[in-house]
Amino acid sequence: MRNLNCPQLKKQLDELKFRIDDINESIQTASTCDHADKINGKMMFLEFLITDLRELLPFGFEIRKGEAMALEKFFGEKIEVSFLPKEITQDKLEQWKQLGLDLHYLPEINMNKSAKYPGWRKKPHSGAFGMWDMINKGTFPKDITQLKSGWFLIENIKKPWRISMGETQEYEDDLLAAIISGLKSKGVVDEAAIAESSKTGKIKKESRCSITLDELEDERTKKEFASIFAVSPECIDYPRAIEFNVLANMYYPQLGQANSSEHCSDRGQDGKTFKFVFGATRDIDQVDSFSASDRSTGVGFRVMIRLNQ
Repeated sequence: MRNLNCPQLKKQLDELKFRIDDINESIQTASTCDHADKINGKMMFLEFLITDLRELLPFGFEIRKGEAMALEKFFGEKIEVSFLPKEITQDKLEQWKQLGLDLHYLPEINMNKSAKYPGWRKKPHSGAFGMWDMINKGTFPKDITQLKSGWFLIENIKKPWRISMGETQEYEDDLLAAIISGLKSKGVVDEAAIAESSKTGKIKKESRCSITLDELEDERTKKEFASIFAVSPECIDYPRAIEFNVLANMYYPQLGQANSSEHCSDRGQDGKTFKFVFGATRDIDQVDSFSASDRSTGVGFRVMIRLNQ
């Protein structure tokens, strides 16, 4: 793509406006088939002009436009989307896509319980041990409902089904499988504790399940994940509960079609954290809390990469 040329862009925009005005005038005065043919010819030229104009737009314009449209549909109002971070290039986008990562943007908005947005069809549930209940009890701060603005990458890997209390299907085509196996061999992830928690011993060495949030947030774990995703370890994170809920409503409703759970990175005053519970019967509105040091065969995770702004 060519570098942005402001004078050339202005010239093209002026030409585009002239052509549109010309077509509108032709339509108003058209009375014969001959006039219609001329209008069709002008429309065809206009399409070529628009195609050429797109080449003059800065990198990331179409990406920002797509995110702005999705956000407007969800919130019911126009949302300003910031420019892409300088670190993002076309080559990196293609690389991340091959690694199963989606690029998205969220604005700074407080998703409090009373908020009403057209796309927020399934809010976190209001039952015991859920997000709102734990906020009311003071276990979690009220600001955990605050979306933080910024660009990020998130894994689009399919969430597996939990077969029984001691066994969960694997994440299919998992690029992190070998790294997870290595982390267990190095003792970063406690393999013996996983075997004890599963009882049946059916948790595979490369499985994402039964790893604690504490182990996931270990610097050694983040360093290994960063190596495969070609980002800085400081960028490696996991979705917060409100982010997971909003993203599931906006882009990933299919996450409610499997009954396993996934870690969220919020931490409460007593060390508790959220796991995000999805399922055919519990769906994407389920957010329940448990300790960051607890492990469960039915709880996995997905990586979220927060890009530098």
